[in-house]
Amino acid sequence: MFNRLGFKADKSTQPAQNAQVTVEASVSETDVLDALPNNIIVCDPKTGIITYANPASIETLKFLEDYLPIKAEDILGQNIDVFHKNPMHQRNMLADPKNFPHIAVISLGPEKLELRVNAMYDSAGNYRRAVLSWTKVTEREKFRCEADRLRQMVDKMPINAMMCDPDTLEMTYMNESSRKTLEGLQ
Repeated sequence: MFNRLGFKADKSTQPAQNAQVTVEASVSETDVLDALPNNIIVCDPKTGIITYANPASIETLKFLEDYLPIKAEDILGQNIDVFHKNPMHQRNMLADPKNFPHIAVISLGPEKLELRVNAMYDSAGNYRRAVLSWTKVTEREKFRCEADRLRQMVDKMPINAMMCDPDTLEMTYMNESSRKTLEGLQ
């Protein structure tokens, strides 16, 4: 028997009191994940099977269903390959816990998602699960792209532009025109 994170439940002949503590501990672990506002998905790194998705993930996935190959409520038991154009890349990454932590921003339709993957170990220190926390970062990425575009515009302006810290008067920015002008004064 497996708990909701996919770990084997303890079926030993422990005294009932110890067994109850074990059951309560495993229930409280998933309760904590269920209560998180963050999107959390857990999968088996050997098979790629999704063994857990917290309610926040399911709810967020419902808003993204138009771009997914499956319905949000059908995610449990699915292989992560259904989400990837190149499944071998993800399989190879998941196979080795030394690849973690791993952070990536991916596109899903018009949306941008930030993925953070970490390894989960059992009490003996064996790599057992890959844990994905993910966030929709579309607006943040739009802002970042716009900030980069504006910075490039200022960098390429044909006039000198410099900025300094108002407290220390230390120069914090100089565009290319300023650099060229100051190099000519040396």
